Amino acid sequence: MLDDLTFLEEGEFTRINETIRKKALELTAGKSDKEKVFAISNFLLSNLQMKPFDLSIFRKRTGSEIFESGFSTGCTDTALVFIVLNRASGIPTKYAETLWVDWLSGKIPAKPVEGHIFVDVKLDGKWFAYEPLRGFTPNNQYILMGRHYSEVGKGLDFSAIYLKTESGYSSKPINLQSIEQLMKLRKNTAKLPIL
Repeated sequence: MLDDLTFLEEGEFTRINETIRKKALELTAGKSDKEKVFAISNFLLSNLQMKPFDLSIFRKRTGSEIFESGFSTGCTDTALVFIVLNRASGIPTKYAETLWVDWLSGKIPAKPVEGHIFVDVKLDGKWFAYEPLRGFTPNNQYILMGRHYSEVGKGLDFSAIYLKTESGYSSKPINLQSIEQLMKLRKNTAKLPIL
């Protein structure tokens, strides 16, 4: 269950290798937990090259592989690198799968998927919604550039997402590795709590 996780564990796509451990230590040594989070964000902004979305590698690379390649093709890639560096620094970090509320409601034409990956970071015993390249979100909600996103679920990474339900989270995780799996969620919007 989701509540059984500390979010310092490794997921299938958030394994921490020695390169990640070294970089995390280099970036965060002697810093407070909040300073560590900002140092990792700043590092990603300066060192992770952003390339156009590439379906051929969408959700096929681990956070460590993305880090070592030096490039990201979207928010999933960036979040995975952020997560492995944070966890290697001792900061509990959740992967948060969200979908754009306007896309879910059908206000936006049927594109393959309109969503974003946020993370939740635990600082001083409290969880905070965070966008890996932009920082803490307004009012601890999943909002980016004026767009409101509905949480689909959380997990260690996209390979094991505990879906959000009206009463909490599912007891067993599901894999949301493909675009097709995300598109199915749009057909079942009644199961998702919309803002």
